[in-house]
Amino acid sequence: MNFGNTICDLFLIPYNEKLYATSLDRLDSSAMGRFFPNANFDDVIRNFRVADADSYNNSFVYPEGGAYEYIKALLKNIPREKIKLNEQVIKINIENKTITTSNGNTYHYSNLISTIPLNRFIDIADTNITINKETLTCNKVRVFNIGFDRPSNLNEHWIYYPEKDIVFYRVGFYDNIMQSDRMSLYVEIGEKSDSTDELAEEELLNRVLNDLKKVGVINDHKYIDHCYIEMNPAYVHINEQSESEKEKLFYHLETKNIYSLGRYGAWKYCSIEDNIIEAMNIANKINEEKHD
Repeated sequence: MNFGNTICDLFLIPYNEKLYATSLDRLDSSAMGRFFPNANFDDVIRNFRVADADSYNNSFVYPEGGAYEYIKALLKNIPREKIKLNEQVIKINIENKTITTSNGNTYHYSNLISTIPLNRFIDIADTNITINKETLTCNKVRVFNIGFDRPSNLNEHWIYYPEKDIVFYRVGFYDNIMQSDRMSLYVEIGEKSDSTDELAEEELLNRVLNDLKKVGVINDHKYIDHCYIEMNPAYVHINEQSESEKEKLFYHLETKNIYSLGRYGAWKYCSIEDNIIEAMNIANKINEEKHD
């Protein structure tokens, strides 16, 4: 244990159990990789003398139009006719190198790069390899984007809430990031991916607004509107069993020119930056093999 009993009991354990919606005994200690750096005693003592909040995310770039701006930038170099929208992949024939979509279309491929969540990929691809899909577990996150009539009382970009009596585990302030004049929040609630007893959207919104007032994020702010999103999967559960199953499957897929990438395709915890770099590396690998 690197952080001591008090920090673990008051924050790290309850917060991550809220986030992942599971017992931490089911996860590897390194599940979050570089996103959860170890405490260093010398750094702690040094920080007592000279405040230094340096970390992997103490500075970041976020487009004013949202993360979709990254997608728009990538689309600029792709011919429009090459992009197929509103077609769900329902079957992948690995041996024949074809995919079938919900529109009844069949496409042939030389190399296939998939970002489909791995547990769903297994259901639609004839991998001819036995994989224990039950090891690929995750949570789901219910997200409210909420707008209010006036600025925030707080200056933070985001705040974590480990308390069990508060429904959300994180609140983020778009207005503080964008320096806008009305408070706009994202509020995240972690639940089990297969949960069936959760509150309905309007009931959960009321609970969220009450808890926002309880923790001092809002007081006499007037609620304007909200947008509700459910992400499932959201955060994947990483453990020895899932890593073993992944390794076996990815080795087999790569021999068939299939690459499963991204947070959900590779079933891992990573950032948008990691995803872009991973995609570039695979593209370079495919191009090099093509010209060999």
